[in-house]
Amino acid sequence: MAECDSDRSSRKRERSPEAAAASNKRRRATSSDERLFNHSNSRYLYSITFKIGPQAVPFVVHAGVLFKQCPALAEAWLGAAVVNDMQTLEERERELPDEDARIFWVFMVWLYTNNLVVPSKDLGAGIDGVKERDSAAIALRLHQEPGKEILPGTLQWSDDDLVELYIFCRRHHVDALGNLALSTLSVQNVQFGRTCSTTAVEAAVSAGHNAELLFKYMIDEANWRSGDTPVGDDTWNNFDQHYTRLTKAALENDKLTYASFRERPCRYHIHHGEDEQRLCTSLWMHKTSLSEGHPAIYEHLRETGTVFVGAKRLRLVLHKGLLLANANFFQGAFSGHFAESRSNVVELVEEDPAIFLLFVHWLYTGRVDIFSL
Repeated sequence: MAECDSDRSSRKRERSPEAAAASNKRRRATSSDERLFNHSNSRYLYSITFKIGPQAVPFVVHAGVLFKQCPALAEAWLGAAVVNDMQTLEERERELPDEDARIFWVFMVWLYTNNLVVPSKDLGAGIDGVKERDSAAIALRLHQEPGKEILPGTLQWSDDDLVELYIFCRRHHVDALGNLALSTLSVQNVQFGRTCSTTAVEAAVSAGHNAELLFKYMIDEANWRSGDTPVGDDTWNNFDQHYTRLTKAALENDKLTYASFRERPCRYHIHHGEDEQRLCTSLWMHKTSLSEGHPAIYEHLRETGTVFVGAKRLRLVLHKGLLLANANFFQGAFSGHFAESRSNVVELVEEDPAIFLLFVHWLYTGRVDIFSL
């Protein structure tokens, strides 16, 4: 019996290196899979193509990014079942024919940057279904302070873009971005000494209850700006009658000063709790200028390519503009004479998917989540 036990022990010792290697391989595979799905980098694993407007302009958004920024909207657009099991998103498309492609593009940039980035003046040029808008065009306003007109070449927001974005946010309950759009409109108008344009006012009136606070802001702004500067009848006649009636009534009954108008800059926002309101107030109380950002991000988030990573060929759909701008390898792969540039597919079968996702996370955020390893 002892000899038999010894033989079994010997055979066990002989098998140990191979068994240990196989066990370690399985452990590494399991660990790698867990690393893919258990940290913030996994938000880039699954993508969805939104086809926006009547012309079905395509925009590719990572489902995890949408869910992180706007969980309720992600569930409304994708469905609760999909949100709970994003692996069903493979090759999924979602048509939103009633949305505006230009406004969706601005929304998409905010999803990835958490900022409102001023678009370039030629945004949408040559893309059927994306309207162009000259933010420097002369707009009719109740008040424009002399000497503060926009200089040629100055990058600024169009009133219409910000108002339409605000209405989009109210319809979809994206309150953080809606608040940001309204405050940006306010800060820009203070900076350039003016009130909102006629077209912006008309859009707010048409939106009804989705723009109640925005419309209140417009009335108060006109009250403050126009109190000491009479507005001619010809100018009033170019504005919506509802707007002019309420503004004139406000001018007669409750003249606002600059201090009272600006004492609570987020009074027109939607807040969820007192803590959020205090934080918002402190953010906007002393803000007097705009951070323009870099408009190149719009083109960087336009076209996509497919990257297969690791032995199991993990499929990632990534925005080519970001890859080309940040990695010389992808400049050659997607733009050079390689086969990948024709197929729009890059194979990285020798790379560790979890490590590559660290790069992807840095690509989109500028940060490396080392704690996910």
